[in-house]
Amino acid sequence: MSRCALLMVLGAMRISGRRLALCVTLCVALPLVLVAAGCGGDGVGGPLIKVTGTVKFEDGSIPQGDYSAQVSFEPVEFGPGTQVAQGDIDPQTGAFTLLTKNEEGAIAGKYIVLVQVFDGYPDQKLAVPEQYTIREASPLRETVSATKTTFDFSIEKP
Repeated sequence: MSRCALLMVLGAMRISGRRLALCVTLCVALPLVLVAAGCGGDGVGGPLIKVTGTVKFEDGSIPQGDYSAQVSFEPVEFGPGTQVAQGDIDPQTGAFTLLTKNEEGAIAGKYIVLVQVFDGYPDQKLAVPEQYTIREASPLRETVSATKTTFDFSIEKP
């Protein structure tokens, strides 16, 4: 709504000068505060780059789990503009495509890669070595960039 239209509406409502100033201040300031607080926009933190790849054991077999199989790219350093990206591992091919907040892709940056494959619901027994599931222990480190978008991981069997 334009400023003139807003003033006409408020004038028709016979709002006093003090109330008018308050209303105009809120109409201008509130959207600015919401944008500064992170409301609006894409909420992802940066442009997304399509990232794909595969996860296989060293012998070429695919990690299998009857409950869940995922790869996660966690930023080496968390901060403004960083997000975790995750993808399901296809049980037939080992392929994955990363998603960030349900949108395809990942933000450019350095990542620690985790592979989590669980078997035996409800016990959720790990079907990959534990080191690949723990941020501090995972040997997998990658950098996503416009020129590096495909990642093929060969991991040890449990």
